[in-house]
Amino acid sequence: MTTKKIIAVFLQDAMFKDKWQDVFAEILDRNTTAEFDTWQNQVTSSSLTHRRLYQKLIEYAISQHGEIRMLSLLKSTLKKSNCLQIYHAIKTYHGHGEYWFNIKSGIDQFYGRDKQIRKLLEIYDKHTSFVVVILCGLPGMGKTELVAQFLRNEQINHKVPCIWISLLNFKEELTNLAETFLPDSKLDFKNTDPGSLLVTIAIDIGKIIDQKWILVLDGCTAATVKPKILMNLADSKAMVILTSSNKNLYHIHRSHLIDVTELDEESALNYVKCTLMSEETEASMRLLCQFVNNYPLALEQATWYLLYKQTHNVSKQTIHAYIEECKAKSATLLSIQLHQFGRSKYEKTILETLATTINQLQSSSEDNNKHQYAFNLLQIIACLGPDHVETTFLLKVFTCWKETVDEKVFQESLNFLSSLCLIKSEKNECLQMNPIVQQVVRCIKRIDNKMLYDILINLEIGCQSVPEIRHFLFVWEHSLKEMSISEELMLVALKISGRLDKLFMYNEGLCFAESVIKSINEAENNPLNPELLLEMKINCGLALRRLGKGNEAVKLFKGINNTYTLPSEQPNEKCFTILQHLANSYYNVQKFEKALKLYKEVCAGKSLIFGEDSIEVNKCQSNIAGALSDLKQFSDAEVKLQGVLNWFKEKGYQDEVLRVTHSLGYCYYKMKDYSKAKVQFEHVIKKRADHQDNQARELIAKYMLARAIFHLGEIYSAIDMLKDVYQKQAGLIGEDHPDTIDTKNKIEKYLKHSDNPLTFDEQPVPAHVVDCCSSKECSSTLERPNGQNKDGCSANDCCSTSVHFEDINDVKLLKLNYREKKSILKEEKRSVNVRINNLKLRYHERMVTLMKKIAFSGR
Repeated sequence: MTTKKIIAVFLQDAMFKDKWQDVFAEILDRNTTAEFDTWQNQVTSSSLTHRRLYQKLIEYAISQHGEIRMLSLLKSTLKKSNCLQIYHAIKTYHGHGEYWFNIKSGIDQFYGRDKQIRKLLEIYDKHTSFVVVILCGLPGMGKTELVAQFLRNEQINHKVPCIWISLLNFKEELTNLAETFLPDSKLDFKNTDPGSLLVTIAIDIGKIIDQKWILVLDGCTAATVKPKILMNLADSKAMVILTSSNKNLYHIHRSHLIDVTELDEESALNYVKCTLMSEETEASMRLLCQFVNNYPLALEQATWYLLYKQTHNVSKQTIHAYIEECKAKSATLLSIQLHQFGRSKYEKTILETLATTINQLQSSSEDNNKHQYAFNLLQIIACLGPDHVETTFLLKVFTCWKETVDEKVFQESLNFLSSLCLIKSEKNECLQMNPIVQQVVRCIKRIDNKMLYDILINLEIGCQSVPEIRHFLFVWEHSLKEMSISEELMLVALKISGRLDKLFMYNEGLCFAESVIKSINEAENNPLNPELLLEMKINCGLALRRLGKGNEAVKLFKGINNTYTLPSEQPNEKCFTILQHLANSYYNVQKFEKALKLYKEVCAGKSLIFGEDSIEVNKCQSNIAGALSDLKQFSDAEVKLQGVLNWFKEKGYQDEVLRVTHSLGYCYYKMKDYSKAKVQFEHVIKKRADHQDNQARELIAKYMLARAIFHLGEIYSAIDMLKDVYQKQAGLIGEDHPDTIDTKNKIEKYLKHSDNPLTFDEQPVPAHVVDCCSSKECSSTLERPNGQNKDGCSANDCCSTSVHFEDINDVKLLKLNYREKKSILKEEKRSVNVRINNLKLRYHERMVTLMKKIAFSGR
């Protein structure tokens, strides 16, 4: 019917005969538009009428886009082509599928939800205006499918206006919805909150429909649809059906809650019967329903597995049925791999189902294979991974499992200990082993040092991320109570210490190093290599520096330097490495003279070892230049940095070139030559981006560039750059870190005085802190080493504890400018006051004259 109406409107407008190609060229694909000339020739030769031509064009458009989308595109192109007469004529057309938008088709066979569908129909019939229905349940319980089946009911299907919005693509679907039904709307989709857009669009559509309709919001969370948004939908007159995994999220007036977590037993049994086609006895099918607690997802996958028993690959979709199979076979689940469960949206559902199964096993009066089943479940838990297992759930499993007297199961559990230790850690835990794991370890009394050693070695090989390293630390802490540290374990500890530093885990790194050193010192007759112990002490000192504990680091390195004995009278690299770290620590606490003295001593020593023309000596020269820069000996620092920079360029050390370029930029910044500083920092940022280098180093350069351009008057660019730095800092090291807080404070200062950068409040800022290998402004815990060099510091070990910079001289300069401007304003104020006084005098004179005239006229 709609197609005939559109064709009639086309025929009424004689001008459309010359514009149809322009209009449909934007709607149809290239293969179809290639036929336009042929069709035009047929019309000219009268072998094709305009009516048949327009019908063919619309049919092609519907086949390619669907009727509703075709109408939306047609209205848009008509408006662009200035065919306003036709546009206004078909503006209100929506086709046969009017307001039946984005509806999910649903599966053909669906059992066990008749009760919930009847409930939805009752709510729809009862309410004549706005009402909210909340379908809650764990992922995989069939919330979305339940809505789809409800809409397939003959009372609803294509008879009641319905719009379906998936919250996974919230903004995109809102945009398509508005383009389809509200083509003239002027909504700002870029800058407006999606929740507000939803309310506006729903209310406008409700006014057009002017009857009861259904709005489905699938996959609601607190972040996407807030409770107040639902209340604002009241004017839409819609029956709002939303699905959510959190039943406590929405408590609003005129709402109904339907929990879809479980099927009733008869419905579940009916589903199994229809699926298995009576291949099993009713007793066994009923047992299957009870085993998975009538959970829809578990039931579906279990029956599917039993129907196709040739399936050998166990995945997250077949886990529940596989457990059932194991009950008969008494088989283990060691074939299940971690990656088969990772990042599944059904993780929580699987855990809930397993937890229910454990409860049933514990309450069962039959002991046959009880412990074997529990151990199988325990293995599944380990395969789910460390971040997916709740400690309370593990405790239930363990309580059931630890009572076993089966020697075979017990021996298997020993081999499984490492996975048992990989469980979720509490946020604030450092080296405190999870109490549930402690129970597991304590009960396995026959474990020996060899077993613990193998576990630690295997864990160390695989742990690269923050959670994995934390799990290693839990097991390590327990191991120190059971066994002494061997030389092999010491090598493992050194590797872990390095990874802690790379992952910004400085608190954990300090605790770990101190714990290892303490254990070594308490051990009796420990034959450990003294060099390994020295390395761990150095790592401890590095962690202190990165945490801003510079004075403690100075004390530690001084102690190491005093106790370290040279193996021979020849210059020793390790000795100068210790001095290097001591100098870095002095630099952190702003004792630049002492740092400079030690840098020169290290440089002289390394010249004897490596020669004058070596990378080690040139790194030392850059450190010396950094100290000179902070001692305000700028000309000497600049000359030395230029020489070192040229040497690195000539030798092709690109990373060192960038580091020294940054140092040179900082030197120019201290000299108040902000233009040159800007050039250097921009060069560093560009090169780091080209090489996809360490993000932390790039952030430090951006921080300094922002400060430089602020002094050059590019205020808002500086603020935007600092905001970008702040966001990335918060992601890397957290919002509560001193570096991140410092950046935030800088942004607030610049924002507060953005209209007049020369008048921001005078607050002394802690002095610049720079680390050992450069004089650049990069003393941040953001910066971490990519590897240790021979001199005991990283290739860019110029990052330690704070990103606080020296603004004292800047403030003095700004203070002078402020006073000068203040005196000018006072002078202007004085001249204004003089003018005001003159005006007052003139006013009084005129008033006196006027009063005299009035008195004279009265006589």
